Amino acid sequence: MTSIHQWGAWVTIAVTGIVGLWGIVGGLRETQIGIPYRAGIGLAVATTSLHIATGAILYSQGATDPGDQHLFYGVVIAFTMAFAYIFRAQLELRPLLRWGMFWLFVMGLGLRTVQTYGIGF
Repeated sequence: MTSIHQWGAWVTIAVTGIVGLWGIVGGLRETQIGIPYRAGIGLAVATTSLHIATGAILYSQGATDPGDQHLFYGVVIAFTMAFAYIFRAQLELRPLLRWGMFWLFVMGLGLRTVQTYGIGF
């Protein structure tokens, strides 16, 4: 299960990065948000949520010692996802640009989470 979590980190980072760049480019072109991008958002939500759940299961079983900073950034990603849900109406004002910036932010948090594995405060 640990290798699934390690492999899944890069999948999640790639998916959120692609969806983020897709949104930024579409937002700058001022195109309308469509069903394919909504599906991309769904895929990013699914991979991120599954990855957070996998990490929580591994930690609760004592299968790994990820370090305090790794756990901190994982929790920050979870809270970021929750706040995106709470403020989803505001994200719909210029949806492609705002969702794109959101997913690039999540990608950056994911990269930082990978970098801090095994490091404590």
